[in-house]
Amino acid sequence: MRTILIGTSILAFVAGCPLLDVQVEVSEVCISYPGNQVEPAPAGMTDITSEIRIGKLGALAELDAELRFVRAEIRATAGIEGFAFVGGAQVTVASGDPDAALPTVVAYQCADGGCLPEGAVLALPSDFQQDAVAYLRTGSIVAGLSVHGTLPTQAWSFDLDLCVEGSASQVVSP
Repeated sequence: MRTILIGTSILAFVAGCPLLDVQVEVSEVCISYPGNQVEPAPAGMTDITSEIRIGKLGALAELDAELRFVRAEIRATAGIEGFAFVGGAQVTVASGDPDAALPTVVAYQCADGGCLPEGAVLALPSDFQQDAVAYLRTGSIVAGLSVHGTLPTQAWSFDLDLCVEGSASQVVSP
């Protein structure tokens, strides 16, 4: 009888506590979207916009997290050798859910003359300080890439990474 009372008391005490509570700092996590195509620009055209539909975001959207957009990286994969032609660029982020009330925001950008490509890589910093989790939780994101400069007249393709950092936690209860 004594064992049952002690066991019941311990179980009642433990039932109100989490079994596991993990909190981590996320230094940087990038969501990659490869194989984006850009059609040839007519001679003299100086601006392009490319829309990228980003599908389900899985476990990242389900965490109890505070995440901020920190940088985007665009890598040329075919048709061009680098981004020396870029005078300015920005990546916008919007919810892919038409019922979401979130605005389209400029999450990453480099202003005219401030883009510093390194060969086939163009990194765009973020000045946007709003929490990225609201966008991730809508289930999908639409990213828009806008580039300004003397555009290539041939087709080219690129991979896009959208990077976030912050903190995340997960509680597991018995």
